[in-house]
Amino acid sequence: MRTVDRGRRWIVAAVAVLVAATAGTAIVLTSGDRDGDGTAAVSDPSQPAAPSPAPDSPSGTPTPSPSAVTSLGPATATSAKPSAKASAKRKATPAKASFPGAGNTGVPAGVKLKPMTGELIVKKAGTVIDGIDLVGRLSVQADNVTVRRSRITAPPDLPNKGRDEFTVIQQSTSAKGLRMEDCEIDGSQIVYRAIMAFSGLHVSRCELRNVGHGVEVGENYTVEDSWIHSTTDGPDDDWHVDGIISGVGKNGLIRHNTIVLTGGSLTGAVSIGSSLGAIDNVVIRDNLLAGGNYCVYIEDQEHPATRIQVIDNWFSTMENPKVGVYGIWYQSDLPKDLVRRGNRVLETGVPADDEPDWG
Repeated sequence: MRTVDRGRRWIVAAVAVLVAATAGTAIVLTSGDRDGDGTAAVSDPSQPAAPSPAPDSPSGTPTPSPSAVTSLGPATATSAKPSAKASAKRKATPAKASFPGAGNTGVPAGVKLKPMTGELIVKKAGTVIDGIDLVGRLSVQADNVTVRRSRITAPPDLPNKGRDEFTVIQQSTSAKGLRMEDCEIDGSQIVYRAIMAFSGLHVSRCELRNVGHGVEVGENYTVEDSWIHSTTDGPDDDWHVDGIISGVGKNGLIRHNTIVLTGGSLTGAVSIGSSLGAIDNVVIRDNLLAGGNYCVYIEDQEHPATRIQVIDNWFSTMENPKVGVYGIWYQSDLPKDLVRRGNRVLETGVPADDEPDWG
């Protein structure tokens, strides 16, 4: 099974859809003040953006420092609400308490969110968005955009046509440096992707749920301290489900996340394969991973895949007795210099740098 190849057509198609979708300039957006306190969902441009501490990142990964905040102007009230699925209570933190889960990802308790609906298109570099509850999608067409303490939910009434290509948060191919902090992204069990970004993505302390793919990435990315769960194979049971997937790019860090795959057409919690271009310098470290056909796919495909390390991860049998349906590791097309070190099965402590003897 060449799962990253199977997902390739989705990535290529998504790029084509993105180019068409961003050709116009219209912003379709309405909002309302949920708490009646006049708090702005997007800060006044006269106020500087609050700096965020920069975590460790792999060589070559930019750490955006937004210096401008853009107002989206006046907005009108709306009564739109997420579906029952989108509003469902979050599940308990899985297995290992120190890993990301319900208590340490997503919008922090006590944060007041401003409801909005529609498509929010960001075209000004350095924009900071804080405290919105958007039912719709976010299109990022500028560099160094930061979204923090916000919830973004796919429209539960989205027509069947287009669901396969819908991405809740879409970065344009010309933009870089998107930063997501303390956010919740919900695909309402009907759309394919939570986040698609091509360069400079940084995801921290976020919860991604009810989608087919959690994060699709290219180069210079970090995904850390986040929780991807309650994945779905779509309304027609025909999507290939991945937690984090990349088909091209360099300098990636996937660190200290909880990724648990559910749904029928599973692929991998982490799927890295050089189907679209060369892949180099990717570190997958200290994650809690479960589910998939195989839990991890690392493939040297049409292009070189080099310097990939899978280190000190915990693999859980919470979804399947062998972690994935068939095991932990997809063993075909492995890069010659692949490093697997310090990996273990959570429930037993058995070493898992090679496939364990499942008996």
